[in-house]
Amino acid sequence: MPRPPLYLVFNPAAGANVAQQLLHSHVEPLLKEKGVQVARRYETKGAGDDELIGQEIRRKVQASRGASAGIDVLLVGGDGTTHDVLQGLLASESHSARIRLILVPAGTANALYAAIYPPETSKRHRKDPHDKDSEHAWRLRSLRSYLRGEHDDDDEHTGAGANLYPLTIQRTMLFLPYAKGEIHTRTHIVTSHALHAAILHDSEALRSTHPGIERFKIASAQNAVRWVEGQLTLRERGEHGVQVFDSREKRFVPCVGKRVLSGPFWYMICPTVDRLEPSFVPAPFSSPSAKGQHDELARPPNALDLVLIRPLRDPIVQRHLRGDHARDAAPTAWDDETSRPAREAFAKARAAQLTAAMYAEGRHVYLRYPCGGDAADDEQLTEDGEGETVVEYYRCSGYEWCPAPASERAGLTCMDGTVVQAERTEVVVHGGRESAGRVSVWM
Repeated sequence: MPRPPLYLVFNPAAGANVAQQLLHSHVEPLLKEKGVQVARRYETKGAGDDELIGQEIRRKVQASRGASAGIDVLLVGGDGTTHDVLQGLLASESHSARIRLILVPAGTANALYAAIYPPETSKRHRKDPHDKDSEHAWRLRSLRSYLRGEHDDDDEHTGAGANLYPLTIQRTMLFLPYAKGEIHTRTHIVTSHALHAAILHDSEALRSTHPGIERFKIASAQNAVRWVEGQLTLRERGEHGVQVFDSREKRFVPCVGKRVLSGPFWYMICPTVDRLEPSFVPAPFSSPSAKGQHDELARPPNALDLVLIRPLRDPIVQRHLRGDHARDAAPTAWDDETSRPAREAFAKARAAQLTAAMYAEGRHVYLRYPCGGDAADDEQLTEDGEGETVVEYYRCSGYEWCPAPASERAGLTCMDGTVVQAERTEVVVHGGRESAGRVSVWM
């Protein structure tokens, strides 16, 4: 069966501006060597271009090959480029084709690529002898997979037999403040609030002076003492309901508690991948199982993982609140001066250890608080602690986030790196199991 036509999109402004070099020095020579013709090459010129390009590719394929024809798109850019192109490719519900992406990462964090090709510290790491061929050889693994020719005998409608990494798509709906309307979008990496959204929001101002991932660390330090207040409602996943990770049993168990959670929240993130940088793993079970392997903790295609940290579970915070004011008298926004000692104490005692654990292949999900009592005993988080888990790790089909109006920055919502202020956010898994694999990446 002839392969689908290949469309190429590159973003010269992505990340550290290496896309053009990658395209001319590596991508085009490889395509020429293998005799692969590009049906159309697109260069993004500015904001909004990527989505329009995605729409045009979809229309061209639909007009020439039918609504169920497969689409192969080679992307030379960052996670934002992929996000925007996918908006255009998925804009029509009538187009039911399998969309297969070839990624050549040229962004800053390259979260999706890092999740597909994790470093040697990960148990999912796979060696590739070509990685040492040149400085940028590691960026070409997806392209080499596409070019190996394994897809020649593949069914372009089902993806059967291909070496593909399935993407889970989130449907995200944001209700904007001041009755400005709604935003409907799809995310393929992460939707987040609280600390993570604040980091992405503030890091943009640092892009020109700190083009690498260092700007995220700077923004994290700036926001470590911020908590956000609001109400989080978890959506059940069919017969599985809502599940929560039990760090002692090392498995997901039915959630017997309430489905509506109150803040304040320090961390709130809903990723479809385990890592957002090569070594930064906030959700260690969120990536699907590797091909040919079964991981009972891996997120199913019809599920979303939600990782939360609520500081009021911490004995240190409780001790400060007992000394300052009762919980019932606490401010609903958690951003005034009366709560600052508790917030600063939490950041000082916990932020560095939690961040380090996230960089240690996601060990933060096993950390527990001590039972409290002796102030000296409150300081250390351990995997065998007797108190509550530091991280609440839920598995569900989606959620609704209603930030408290008085809570500064509680409405910030990050969608694959784009940050918007919203009065309410709803997130659900797109399509569920029946559409699993509709969008995938050559790996």
